[in-house]
Amino acid sequence: KDIDSSIKTYEKVLKLSPDDKESHLHISALYMSSGRHNEARKVLGRLIEREPDNVLALHYLGIVESELKNYDKAVELFLKVIDINPDFDSAYLHLGFIMELQSKNEEAENYYKKALDANPHNLTAREQLAQMYIRQKTTDKAIEKLKELKPYHPANIAIHRRLALLYID
Repeated sequence: KDIDSSIKTYEKVLKLSPDDKESHLHISALYMSSGRHNEARKVLGRLIEREPDNVLALHYLGIVESELKNYDKAVELFLKVIDINPDFDSAYLHLGFIMELQSKNEEAENYYKKALDANPHNLTAREQLAQMYIRQKTTDKAIEKLKELKPYHPANIAIHRRLALLYID
């Protein structure tokens, strides 16, 4: 992959068409993936100035702020995403991650559950809940979440191993 060439091409596109929101989103994702968070922040900020309710731009900026450990700002952005689109399951998921990092486990659990309410097929939310329950030694809840994952990953040995260990815990 040649991320730098892709970024340079998107920069040219944005010079030719500064209002192209898709290019703003794509280049910001490329900046994030290459560790250039401040550049991603600038691009997303410009897009949000023009489109304050652009949930993808707000969501991406929330991820940038989270990766920069600006958790309060990230939470504010993810909550705005949810305010605009209550079914945006990824925003709930990121809020769960942040709450867990801050040892706010009850809030984390609630956000993971809201991610599942918004999208019952969100496997990451189920996995995060299972892992959180394992860390908290809430065995029954961990077993329940791992069992919910089995139909999606019937041949996943790690799930079966974790279940086996939890049964004897």
